[in-house]
Amino acid sequence: MSFSYTHLDNPSGTGPFAFKPSYSSASDVMVMGYNGKHWSTLAIASVSDQTVILSESTDGLLAIRISNNADKVNAAITNGSDGNLLDDNSHLHDALELPIEDPTDRTGNSPMTPEVITVGGLANHVRSASKGGYEFTGGFSDRLSGQSGANDLGEYVAYTQAMADAGQWLRFGFSNASQAANDVPYWSNPTPATATNIGLFGGSYMPAGVESMFDFDFNASSYSDAVATGNLQYTAANGSYDFSQCKAGDLALIRFDFNVIPQFANTTLEVGLIWQTRDADDNPTYTFPLTTQPIFFGEGSVGNVYLNRPIVSAYFASNEDVNAVALPAIRANNQIQVSPLTTLTTIQR
Repeated sequence: MSFSYTHLDNPSGTGPFAFKPSYSSASDVMVMGYNGKHWSTLAIASVSDQTVILSESTDGLLAIRISNNADKVNAAITNGSDGNLLDDNSHLHDALELPIEDPTDRTGNSPMTPEVITVGGLANHVRSASKGGYEFTGGFSDRLSGQSGANDLGEYVAYTQAMADAGQWLRFGFSNASQAANDVPYWSNPTPATATNIGLFGGSYMPAGVESMFDFDFNASSYSDAVATGNLQYTAANGSYDFSQCKAGDLALIRFDFNVIPQFANTTLEVGLIWQTRDADDNPTYTFPLTTQPIFFGEGSVGNVYLNRPIVSAYFASNEDVNAVALPAIRANNQIQVSPLTTLTTIQR
């Protein structure tokens, strides 16, 4: 049976309401009401010829639609036959309340009709909202040359013996100047997006709802300043990874690419993030090193160049994690030369 319906504005009471579409049996008739935001099914008391009486009053509803094909409406909700997208706040209630709107009208004043709502649309919405992604940059303030992703050039920074003796972490900050100089796309197809203030890929592969994964000029004394006393010591550095548009439940995988030249045999290198969780007012709550497996350089390693790409994982259990700031850092038991290259930040959902 083909699908059609009668639309009635400003209904009142329980009817009878007249409708035009023909139907095969009373069970084919379905009525849905619109309250200005949501469509939901209305219970039918009786159907006679081309009129219907409802079991509940329609007072307060802005409109009702009387369909001639209940099977098709129900099938549209279950068969996933198309890919209509839903509004971010849309959902299906157990009672088949359908708060689903035309995605081209963000005012919520143009509801989609029940016959075009499908599980296919729901699936697309879920896929879109749950999409992970990544961004990549070589915008380290200590990297003064070299094109991100295209080579392994860079300048070496000394991790001194005094740092090693103090157990101090050497942090690698970001800068807008380095980002602009280093994040220059080296391909032409597909056409690169603008990388400025974003990263090498220009946000093309970002997670859903995320527009920034790096804050290249972040500076707050509670995090950016050096700490030279206590059990957790680290150098001064500006910038931070930016997770503020992520959400609790996300998983961050942060790869830090760097070259090292060992100065002494049997050097153990620790790699991690100096991670600081913050509350809603940006007050620090916890600051700690989030580390990965140490790297050991034994006999025969002195003077050689080694490329390292360790990955640090971080889960977001709360909004304090989402609001955290972080920078990559290294610590060693001997002096060592380090050249920061790039970092790839991935959000999994």
